[in-house]
Amino acid sequence: MLARAASRATGASARLHAARAAPLRGLCGSGAPRSGSLGLEDLAPPAGTHHTIFNQSVKRTDVNFFTGDTALREATEELCSGPPDARLAEYGAFCGSEAAQTDAQLAHKFPPSLQNYDRSGNRVDFVQYHEAYHRTMGAAIEARVPSLAWGAEGGEAATQVQRAALAMMHYELEPGSSCPATMTFAAVPPVRASPAAAEFWLPKLLSNVYDPRNVPASEKEGVVFGMSMTEAQGGSDVRSNTTRATPLTSSREDGSGWSLQGAKWFTSAPNSDAFLTLAQSDKGLSCFLVPRWLPDGRRNSGFRVMQLKDKLGDRSNASSEVEYDNAWGQLVGREGKGIATIMEMVAHTRLDCALGSAGLMRQAVRMAVSHCSQRSAFGSVLVEAPLMRAVLADLAMESEASVLLSMRLAAWFDAAAGGEPCEAAAPGSVTAADHSPEQMRALSRLATAISKFLICKRAPGVAVEALECHGGNGYDDRWEIERVVRQSPLNSIWEGSGNVQALDILRTCAKEPEAMTSLLRELSASAGDGGSAYASRLAAVSKRAAAAASDPASIVPQARAFAESLGTLLQAHLLTLKGNDQLSGFFADTRLSEAGAVLSAGVGPNQPFGSRVPRDTAAADALIARAVGN
Repeated sequence: MLARAASRATGASARLHAARAAPLRGLCGSGAPRSGSLGLEDLAPPAGTHHTIFNQSVKRTDVNFFTGDTALREATEELCSGPPDARLAEYGAFCGSEAAQTDAQLAHKFPPSLQNYDRSGNRVDFVQYHEAYHRTMGAAIEARVPSLAWGAEGGEAATQVQRAALAMMHYELEPGSSCPATMTFAAVPPVRASPAAAEFWLPKLLSNVYDPRNVPASEKEGVVFGMSMTEAQGGSDVRSNTTRATPLTSSREDGSGWSLQGAKWFTSAPNSDAFLTLAQSDKGLSCFLVPRWLPDGRRNSGFRVMQLKDKLGDRSNASSEVEYDNAWGQLVGREGKGIATIMEMVAHTRLDCALGSAGLMRQAVRMAVSHCSQRSAFGSVLVEAPLMRAVLADLAMESEASVLLSMRLAAWFDAAAGGEPCEAAAPGSVTAADHSPEQMRALSRLATAISKFLICKRAPGVAVEALECHGGNGYDDRWEIERVVRQSPLNSIWEGSGNVQALDILRTCAKEPEAMTSLLRELSASAGDGGSAYASRLAAVSKRAAAAASDPASIVPQARAFAESLGTLLQAHLLTLKGNDQLSGFFADTRLSEAGAVLSAGVGPNQPFGSRVPRDTAAADALIARAVGN
C-alpha cells in the first residue's frame, strides 16, 4: 500500500513539474533553440571588469574643523579676550583626519553590547565597546573636551568659550561619545559644591586621562560621570520619580551613605564610574552620587544594567535601563533639594545640546557643499545651479546663526561665573558692560532655554535638506550624511523637549523678570530707529513678554512661537554685532521681513530651505564660500 501511494505521489509530482516547465521550453527546454533566435552562441564571457564609475563626489578628510571653519573660528576669536588656545587648531586637525573619521564610522557600525555575567556566572553589568569608540573618547578627554571650562591644578585658565569650540568639533566628529563627555563636563558644578564628593572625585573629573577599565575609581587617574534621572512613568517630569532612598547611618548630611531602590528608564553611558541620581527621601527629591564600585573596593552590586536601548541614532553610545536594588549612594547637597542640586548639571548639558546641534549643522552643510561642488547634473556642477545655490546658502545661514548663538551662550556662562568680559563682544552690546554677574546668571538661564529650543529644532531640518542635496546617495549608510540625519533629533529631546524649554521660558518670565528685562535690553541695542523688520518683531515680542510676566498661563498655547521669535531676534542681534552686513542682511531678508516669509508670514525659518531669496544675491556666494572651509 505504501509503495502504491509513493508511486502515485511520484507520478503526480512529475506531471506538475512538466506542466510548470512547458511555457519555458522555447527558451531553455531540452530541444535546441532555433538558430539565431536567442543569440546565446554570440554572448561573450564576462570581461572581469566593471563599468567605469564617474561623477561621484569624494569624501573630504583634509578639513581642519577649527581653522577651516570660518564661522567657528571667528566666533571663538571674537568671544575670547586673548588668542584661541593652540589645542583648538590641533584638535580641529585631528577631527578632520581620515583616521579619526574612520574610527567614528566604526564606532557607529559596531555598536556596544551588554555583558551581564562573566564566564563564571558572576554579575558584571559591563558594556563592551568597539576599540574605535575608546580611541575617540580617549582623544576627547586628552584634548580636555570635558574639563577645559573648569581650569586645572596646573593653573590653566578656565574658559567656557574655548571648551565650547572643542565640544562642537567633537560632536561633528562623533556625537555618541559626546554624551559621556558632556555629562562628565556638566557633573563638575554639583560635585564641586559638595565637600564630601569634591575631595575624591573632582581631581579625577578634571583629569585628561581616559581609563575605560572596569575597576574601582581609586585605581584610576581619570573618571567619566553619568546622570540617572528619568523614569518610565515620568520622563522629564522627574518630580514623579518613585525611586526611594533610605539612610544607612544616623547622619543625613552631605556625603552620608544611602540605599537606593527603584529603576531608571534612560541612563546613558552605563560604564561610567559614577552617576548623579535623583531619588525620593522623606524630605523629597534628593540627589545622590552612585558609584559603580564601592569605596572599599567591592562592586556596587545593587546597580544593575537591565538592557540597552536600540536607538534611532547615537548608536555608538550605550543607553540603558538600570535597576537600583539596594544600590549604595552618597547624598550630594541637601536632602530634599535634589532638583536645585542637579540643575547646574542640567544647565550645562543643555548648553552642550545647543553646541552639539550647531556642530551637527556645520557637518551637514559641509558635506552638502562638498558633494554639490563635485557632482554635475543637467549640464552644470550642482553648486553652480541657481536653485541649488539658494538651498545651500540658506542652509549655511542657518548654520552660521546657530554657531554664533551657541558660542555666545558659552560666553555668557563665563560671564555668569564672574569671568572676564569678552573685549570684542562689548562694542554695541550692553551685556559685558552693564550687567552684573547675577543678572548674567539670570540671562544665561533664559538664553539657554531659548538657544536649546531654537537650535535643536533647526538641526533636523538642516540635516534632511543636506541629505536631499546628496540625492539617493544620502540614503545609503555608507555616506555619512545618513548618520547625521539619524542623530539630528536627539538634542531636541535630551534634557527637556521643545515644550519643556518653551514652558521654562514662560516660567522664567514670571519668576525671574529681571532675566527677560536683561534680554530685551540686549536686543534693543540692534533696534535702530524703530523702522526695521527687526524693530517691529522686537516690539511684538516685548508685548508678549509683558503678558508672560503678568499671566504666563494666558500665552501657553503661543509659548513655542514666543521661544522661536526670541531666538530668531537674538540671532539677528548677534549677527548685527558681528558687523558683517552681508550676513546680517541675508538673515533679515529671509527670517525677519514679511516679504521673505512667502509661505509662513512673519516666521520665515519654518519654510523649506531655499524658498527665501535675499535682496543681495552676492551674500549667497559669500555664505557658500564660508561653508567650504579649507
